[in-house]
Amino acid sequence: MLIFKTKSGILNYLRKNRDKSIGFVPTMGAIHEGHLSLLEKSKTENEITICSIFVNPTQFNNTEDFEKYPRTLDNDILLLDQNECQVLFAPEVTEMYTSGENEILDFESPLFSLLEGEFRPGHFAGVVTIVKKFFDIIRPTRAYFGLKDYQQFLVINEMVDYYEMPIVLVPCPIVRQINGLALSSRNARLDEHQLGVAPEIYRTLKWIKENVEGENMNKILRQAIKQLDSLPEVKVEYLELRNSQDLFTTDLVREGKEYILLAAVFVGKIRLIDNLLIG
Repeated sequence: MLIFKTKSGILNYLRKNRDKSIGFVPTMGAIHEGHLSLLEKSKTENEITICSIFVNPTQFNNTEDFEKYPRTLDNDILLLDQNECQVLFAPEVTEMYTSGENEILDFESPLFSLLEGEFRPGHFAGVVTIVKKFFDIIRPTRAYFGLKDYQQFLVINEMVDYYEMPIVLVPCPIVRQINGLALSSRNARLDEHQLGVAPEIYRTLKWIKENVEGENMNKILRQAIKQLDSLPEVKVEYLELRNSQDLFTTDLVREGKEYILLAAVFVGKIRLIDNLLIG
């Protein structure tokens, strides 16, 4: 596996390989099976697969969350190499933000103020800023994103359309543990007790989906939130039903339409997100 830590290094490599299809898997490290599933899909669809590892400071609205985000570069390199990733781009912050951390893209979307955007001000501005930087450097044929970050995928899709970037975004299913817990780098911060409680998030989403009665969802959502909040160390930040295409609010479930349940839940001090499509 080739490893580059500078833009000049990877650009020199890419200049020699622009005639090949390039798959890109952006990550913030702490590589797990979810990331590796994106890597495998990219390898089947492209001649070259590039993975990035970069903990992006501009998308964190919580300093403690940024400082405690798992950083396991040596182990990540080992896992990527074992899984035959061809190229790793792992730059330092000063390499990606040469003018300082306030170098934010001017693109905006209504999605910036909903759900994740409401509870994490500035988050999506930071996300699109760094993703566009990586896209401009790598210019991938396809880029692969896990749908645990469903809202993020919609935002990046809007950004790609806005700048008319010739990149195919490939959404990939959430990878879960056998108990249903969505794989996340933040899971590494959960203690043994919290790891036992966290799967209740997905179980609750499944319970909602299985118990949709009539058209009004408000009652069942309130019951689900109460159910989760009753668990030790658990606090629901949001649990909502939205239109799957634009995340507009809805309390109706109509046959033939697709909706999505989205949740952000604190287990102890660790904030976990999950979602489940309905319809």
